[in-house]
Amino acid sequence: MGPLHRARTVILVEGDSDEAALASLAERRGLDPTARGTVILSMGGDAPALVEALSATNIPEPLDRTLDHA
Repeated sequence: MGPLHRARTVILVEGDSDEAALASLAERRGLDPTARGTVILSMGGDAPALVEALSATNIPEPLDRTLDHA
């Protein structure tokens, strides 16, 4: 089983550059997402797949929009 199976938290992002940016931010702040049980998962640049994943987990779509304006 991979790290996703052991994750306590999964952060879905749209693309690879978003994943890299979030990982870089965590590193600059001295955070280790893996040690905290967090996986940053890129949806491969497929925004509709991200919205579908949010819908399937009952996570409201506005959360996605909120992060764009943070």
